[in-house]
Amino acid sequence: MDLNHVTSNFSSLYISDFNFNYTIGCAWAHIGALRIHLLLSYNEVDPAMKYYCKYTQLEETISSLELEIQVRKECGYLAGQFLTVEADKRKAERLEKLQAERKKLQRK
Repeated sequence: MDLNHVTSNFSSLYISDFNFNYTIGCAWAHIGALRIHLLLSYNEVDPAMKYYCKYTQLEETISSLELEIQVRKECGYLAGQFLTVEADKRKAERLEKLQAERKKLQRK
């Protein structure tokens, strides 16, 4: 047996083993990065949470608008002003639209 022949076989076996280990290592690194990306994807909101947040925000807006209408009526009454009918109509229309949207969200 020639020593050069043995060392060349060992060398090619080492390089092929290194390439295989390198490829497997890269694959595991990519799998790990993918798992972390999937676990920590903070940009995407859970659809159920999305509807809940939208519904909660809508509830707050409706409550605030109802309170504003009530306060304006009482302030207008105390001040003796009855000329805010048009503004009250717009607010009442907006309130109806928001309540209709709330009903749609309740169905989902």
